[in-house]
Amino acid sequence: YGILKINESHDPSDWDRLQARLIMRLDKSFRVILNTPIFPKMTVERVTDRSVRFGAQDESQLRIFIIKSSSSDCNNLCKELQSRIQIIERQQVSTPSNINTSTNSSNTSVSSDVGALDDSSPKRNSPNGQRKRSHSKSDSDTSEKTNDLSKKSKLVEGNEEIKKDANQSTSEDDSVQETANS
Repeated sequence: YGILKINESHDPSDWDRLQARLIMRLDKSFRVILNTPIFPKMTVERVTDRSVRFGAQDESQLRIFIIKSSSSDCNNLCKELQSRIQIIERQQVSTPSNINTSTNSSNTSVSSDVGALDDSSPKRNSPNGQRKRSHSKSDSDTSEKTNDLSKKSKLVEGNEEIKKDANQSTSEDDSVQETANS
């Protein structure tokens, strides 16, 4: 279980240019489990009333993720992601694609010509399949412009499930024992 946020930043050389990332951290340890740019042509769809599927970039590979949460949280997530995608697509149309500035080099971009997001192969740079961890407390992770979309969600990638919150009704195989913070 964890916290899902959309971090937004503006290019200092062009304030009207929005850059957004989808960040998900584990609830207790705050370990980053998803950190992907929101890019043009990113697929976002409701799979069920309580889940959202989207394509995201994970260490230069495209993967499919599913967020499981309450119906209202899933609805909010879809609206917010689709809104950011539309803004970024409009920016791409209005700005020539051959302009690269040093401020954009920190964000990874994905070509809009990508068709298939069904990559389930192991990560190249991670021999044991573990994600890189971020221990920095940069402004982008703690900005007031972040949008906390869901505190009751579960991220599913392939066969791996990362559980986010136990406040929802769970079956026996999904149950989580919670401990109080001291």
